[in-house]
Amino acid sequence: MYEYRARVLRTVDGDTVDLDIDLGCSVHVHERCRLYGINAPETHGVKKDSEEYRRGMTATEFLRNMIEGKEVLIRTFKDKKGKYGRYLVEIWEYTETAEGQILIGPSVNAEMVEAGHAVPYFGRNDEQHFRSATECGRGERVAGVPHEPSITEVERSSDLFTARRKWTGRQKQGRDRHGKP
Repeated sequence: MYEYRARVLRTVDGDTVDLDIDLGCSVHVHERCRLYGINAPETHGVKKDSEEYRRGMTATEFLRNMIEGKEVLIRTFKDKKGKYGRYLVEIWEYTETAEGQILIGPSVNAEMVEAGHAVPYFGRNDEQHFRSATECGRGERVAGVPHEPSITEVERSSDLFTARRKWTGRQKQGRDRHGKP
């Protein structure tokens, strides 16, 4: 994990931004980055008259109003690009005082979840690929999405939010989701 200063050039959607990242010594790179640990409704590849598109546009606008054009601090995760060619980052707004002191605000990633514009998501391998009750209507199953326990609480730590899930009896007995020990 590395930390950098960056400027938000463009908000692509509710969980993706284009950044001008300051690597130091006057070296800058432009990268498309995904916000780590969250998943916002899609705006690309869905019908423009769908509910998901409407929610995705609302999330995009919320993120745009919060950080577009601003200087931010980022922390990278995995130090390599993901499946879609984006780095995973956590973003914080900050201000610098006249004395040169940096005051860091809350995590933008956590703010998106708290505002209801995204859900915690840590990748399909972490069994977090589910749709929240608000995305599904009233918690009913969605075709192609396994029925997973819902998030019970989102809490902030000093630098990253964590999501807690209810555990099933199988998991308490030391078995995986397929019933194997």
